[in-house]
Amino acid sequence: MKLLTLMLCLYSLDLMAKNYLDESLKKFNWNGIEVFWIEDDSLPTFDVLFYFGSGALDDGNEKIGLTELTFSELTSGSSKYSQKQIVESLEFFGTNYGSRVTHEYSSFNVSGLNKNFNPSLKLICHLFNEASYPKTEINKSKTRILAGMKDIVTNHGALADHIFRIESMKGSGYDFPTTGFMSTIKKIESNDLKNRLSYLSNQAPKRIYMRGDSTLNQLKNIVRNDCGWKQSKIKVQLPSVKKTAGQKIFLVPVPDANQAQIRIGRIMTTKEVGEDDYVLKSFSGKYLGGGFAGRLVQELRVKRALTYSAGAFVAEQKNYGRIGITTFTKNETLVPMLNAINDVITSVSKKPEDENFKLAVANAKGTFLLSLESSAGFLMHLLQFDHFGRDHEEIYEYSDKIDTITPKKLAAAVKENFDLKEQVIVIVGNKSLEKDLKASGFKNLEVLDYKKYL
Repeated sequence: MKLLTLMLCLYSLDLMAKNYLDESLKKFNWNGIEVFWIEDDSLPTFDVLFYFGSGALDDGNEKIGLTELTFSELTSGSSKYSQKQIVESLEFFGTNYGSRVTHEYSSFNVSGLNKNFNPSLKLICHLFNEASYPKTEINKSKTRILAGMKDIVTNHGALADHIFRIESMKGSGYDFPTTGFMSTIKKIESNDLKNRLSYLSNQAPKRIYMRGDSTLNQLKNIVRNDCGWKQSKIKVQLPSVKKTAGQKIFLVPVPDANQAQIRIGRIMTTKEVGEDDYVLKSFSGKYLGGGFAGRLVQELRVKRALTYSAGAFVAEQKNYGRIGITTFTKNETLVPMLNAINDVITSVSKKPEDENFKLAVANAKGTFLLSLESSAGFLMHLLQFDHFGRDHEEIYEYSDKIDTITPKKLAAAVKENFDLKEQVIVIVGNKSLEKDLKASGFKNLEVLDYKKYL
């Protein structure tokens, strides 16, 4: 398979690797829509990824969750077919499909067998053009979604993630979940979904990424005749993030909590994500929380037995990013856990251990390669690079950029990104933790009511 060849090329990073996209990636312009096609006839399958330059930021404050619902309910019914007919047809064709909504953009992926390419894509495009969002089906979905949102209190980890996003990004314009809140989901009606879909089809900037053989030549006419898409010259305006919130600590008491869920992190400013050292920033998160070999797991689990798992990340979008540490511990070991996390950050900020550093470098390279192994994963990388305004060839530069990272550079990046003096800390757990935290010096502790975040 050509993608396997790509994997080998990435390891050597020789001239052959740099020629891969030039040889295999074709570029077209279909009625103003940019198309990127990786021609690959090694398997009788196809992958298609549609990019829409519009995401949850365009939902409006009153109907947050609109874009997510527009995509998730695309198969709920159309002018010609019922939900049952649509779903059964796609299952019969063996078609896999799904969507991803971020604040900045949305995407929809379709994959399957070449022999069913034409009917699969025609049906998908029919839905983009004529989805009717029947009120009966939409109300059923809303009831299910609202029940799930109400029950989030029983999943303390998910609740911690939910509140952490809101508090760590407050005031940025990105401080809401793309899935919405109970109050906003209740306001979304069938006509709202149809209007949102019309905007995505007729006004949102679009690109198409695909992998497969000559079968994909059929897509041009399908997009024109069945999707009815038009390309837009609208320039998307994204909010700029100019400052972070500084250190804050919140306790969210929940019933029946025998553990404390811990989230630590902050938003990244637009200036930070616009810098060239994005590989170094990302690596700082992988070094701390990249699986079992990460420094947090080694210290918090292996040495101190305070938790079973711990992770860390530095993730960028086009105009903002997120830095985070996620873990949990027993109620009675919360304060020792916070102190231990600070110890790890302080230690790495001074001098990372050589053995761990070398292992993290090898792990980062391997993880990146694995993310390119599937066709869908590779196409998503191309989509994201275009969204970020990066050259596709930077894919081949990842290994070289990792090799330029020294322990000294890593130490500086960890201090800049993860210094606890600049982080927002959210703890979901037992109410008794308030007394423990204040007694341990967390005088600026604020107690939150989880019900206000549903």
